[in-house]
Amino acid sequence: MEPAINVTLPSSNIFSGKEIGVVQKSIPPPVHTDKEILDNIIVKHGGTITFNPGRNNYCVVANIVTFFTKSYSKRMKLILATWIYKCVAAKECLPFESEDYFFIVETVSSSKPKIIPSISELFLLQEV
Repeated sequence: MEPAINVTLPSSNIFSGKEIGVVQKSIPPPVHTDKEILDNIIVKHGGTITFNPGRNNYCVVANIVTFFTKSYSKRMKLILATWIYKCVAAKECLPFESEDYFFIVETVSSSKPKIIPSISELFLLQEV
């Protein structure tokens, strides 16, 4: 019988003073974007979890478009869970980079929505 592997992350204060909301659709391992897992990582590294994100939040971690995330996107930063893992790996609260943002693109016309193959192309799309 093999010994159990301990995947516990070391504690730190990298998110100290940061109030973070998490709006996640659970995705099974190895991605580990389950809300409970992210909540635990944030708290373990000094952050505070909020269940009602407001104006004073540092950010909201999201991976799903809902009524709530659409509303949040108008007044605060929506960030992907990968940013949390990058901060933990770097042992510091990193600044947001373009690949860290969760974008909600709403279409204005009744035509089919455009597919955005990569985040870098988001800024290059032009109306035809």
